[in-house]
Amino acid sequence: MISKVFGTGGIGTGMFFHLHDNKTMSRDESRPGRLMDYQDYCKGHIILHYVSVLTQNVDVYAIGMVGRDSQGEGLLAEMQSAGIDTRFVEMTDEARTMLSVCYQYPDGSGGNITTSNSASGLVTPAFIEQCADRIDKESLVLAAPEVPLESRIRLLEIAKGRKAFTVSSFLAEEVAMFEAAGGFVLSDLISINRDEAKAVAEASGIEGDFEAIAKKLMGINPALKLIITAGGEGSYVFENGVCSHIPVIPAQIKSTAGAGDAFLGGTIAGLISGMSFPQAAGYGAATAYFAVMDENTIAKGVTREKINSMLEASDNGL
Repeated sequence: MISKVFGTGGIGTGMFFHLHDNKTMSRDESRPGRLMDYQDYCKGHIILHYVSVLTQNVDVYAIGMVGRDSQGEGLLAEMQSAGIDTRFVEMTDEARTMLSVCYQYPDGSGGNITTSNSASGLVTPAFIEQCADRIDKESLVLAAPEVPLESRIRLLEIAKGRKAFTVSSFLAEEVAMFEAAGGFVLSDLISINRDEAKAVAEASGIEGDFEAIAKKLMGINPALKLIITAGGEGSYVFENGVCSHIPVIPAQIKSTAGAGDAFLGGTIAGLISGMSFPQAAGYGAATAYFAVMDENTIAKGVTREKINSMLEASDNGL
């Protein structure tokens, strides 16, 4: 039974630009955009927020760094108000809090650019080790991007050594390094999107669909649980060689930014609550449903009661 969650990943804020048409931006293009009054957050914070508000009797600890600035102070206060324990989040004078600049097309899709020289980049393996003695077999450990890969790998190593359940994700450009560092073996659950799955395929010379990619990863780690999110196509979860398709729940989309992180946070909450993997992924899809209807990358109005009521009213009831 999971009673503690420890997670590292980016902690930061950002700004949103709304573009005026759906034409994909080109490499050398300069385009006007409308600066929006949206709240943007980074991966570690987003995922842990949903884990914290969607679980009961679980202690959630963030591991990371923020700058000693107004953004860092505000983020710590927000995390604490969501029930996240920030004793392992340090304020530093050596760098500013992580910042993302997001752009959004009228159809709700978009992307972002995130600072690589932020306080989150100062999270070292030695810093990670400060929480090692608190991790045990009743822990779930999350290693998400936007902190250095070597530090995330160290957290996974500590967790596996102490028999915790490990969850990870990686960026497309990190695939080769993640595999070489043993990340696939160290992870009990991996969550990636379509682009990251494509990077796995290209790095491995795989030709085929998501099932071929899953077969590759499960060849390395047969016990691995795998999530591949595919936007409007829904999501695919793989366990013990079986693929389950999790359809998108139709929604009035305001922004897809943060939807994948919401999906993972909801899935983790479902697993902690004792659901099967496909059921937990359905819970993740319900979390993402509420997330895309909010302009901000954390939909702070999401609660267990809202998700359960929505699922109970549908054919996807728990």
